Amino acid sequence: MDRKKIPLLVLCILIAAVFWLVPTPVGLEDNSWHFLGLFIAVIMAVILQVMPFIAIAIVALSGITTTQLKI
Repeated sequence: MDRKKIPLLVLCILIAAVFWLVPTPVGLEDNSWHFLGLFIAVIMAVILQVMPFIAIAIVALSGITTTQLKI
């Protein structure tokens, strides 16, 4: 990885961390709020070309997405 992209990677991680630490708005579940933060961070990582495959793996490994459907 190019050293010039490290600040961009840190920015993407900070975006996800902000969503993780900011209280969930009324009407949303915690899981939904965290998923939004990861979604935005991953989109930013892909746009900025900062390790997109690792960003997608982080979403998969974080456990936010499940195969169970809630009705």
